[in-house]
Amino acid sequence: MTRLPVSANSSGDYAVYDPPKRLAGIWSQVLNRQGVDFTWAEVPADSPNPQGSQLIHEELSRPLQSLVTRANTESHNNTAEVLLRVGSGSWNLSHASEITLQWLKDKNLPVDGVTIADGSGLSRSNRSTSRLYTSLLLTMQHHAHGRNWYETMAVANRTGTLERFSSSPSLTGKFVGKTGTIRGVKALSGRMDTPHGHRFFSLLANGSAEPRSRMAEILEAVLKHSFCPRVF
Repeated sequence: MTRLPVSANSSGDYAVYDPPKRLAGIWSQVLNRQGVDFTWAEVPADSPNPQGSQLIHEELSRPLQSLVTRANTESHNNTAEVLLRVGSGSWNLSHASEITLQWLKDKNLPVDGVTIADGSGLSRSNRSTSRLYTSLLLTMQHHAHGRNWYETMAVANRTGTLERFSSSPSLTGKFVGKTGTIRGVKALSGRMDTPHGHRFFSLLANGSAEPRSRMAEILEAVLKHSFCPRVF
């Protein structure tokens, strides 16, 4: 991901599943109109430049923390798509999805019924569960980089896709989370700070016309909930 994007996460009415191929096509069209022959070759970033080649320009990516923040806070689909491939080490979508699913299994996270069809979540072939998300949130709470990871999420009624989540002031700044939206489906998972400690939640709504208000009601109830006192 660089400061030289060609498009966001789509072209017309379809998602861009192979960004390098699309980029090659755009460059080829532009250069051919200028009478310049163009041949595309993908070179791994850590490999030496091909013999006889000359480096014209190098554009460095933003730091990983910045990219994950863009994907989580702004729910930027193209960034999430690229992170799936970079994180798995493969630009082949099927291979990247398999590697990612295996990583979740290796972390002993519940993946029954889970299908990873892409990195953005736009494909309707994706399948997931609230159990997976809450387990991942709890796992990351105790991870060495957990604090950095939670800092990449949107803040309730303040930033990103949660900036206008609810008109209720009681939720403002009380939780961080990641939203997911396609037609007919709304999802929200995150961590809430309560007087009684952290609460990890995942809400998935299918076929609901306006689930956000209901989600806000549930989260307000979670905020007020406390454990029963211990009896000695």
